[in-house]
Amino acid sequence: MNDESGDEVLDAIDALLDAVNQASAQLGIVAARADAVHRERARGATYGEILTTSGPLVPAQVSAQLAVLVEAGSRLRRAQARALYAEGLSMDNIARLFRVSRQRISALLRPRAVDRVDTEMH
Repeated sequence: MNDESGDEVLDAIDALLDAVNQASAQLGIVAARADAVHRERARGATYGEILTTSGPLVPAQVSAQLAVLVEAGSRLRRAQARALYAEGLSMDNIARLFRVSRQRISALLRPRAVDRVDTEMH
């Protein structure tokens, strides 16, 4: 991993890789849980019996992993937009590259509350 390189894009890539690895492991558990639901249902169990006697529901597990991936992807997108803008690319060019509107790039370049708090803490 990158270990505090000071490179926001590489740090965001590392965070994304961590999220992907975490999701991969968790989605294996989700697949096993979905298979178990199939087996129990094939044995004649009701959904009430199946879903109230075991761990987290499959959709909740999938949603949790998607949220982690979306946040990591968003962090990388913001970091890349900032890096490109700092290197002199215009917002219009970055927007074309990202296939979004110029307004979206403007929003990506604005510091978020989390960014401001993080900066104040260091």
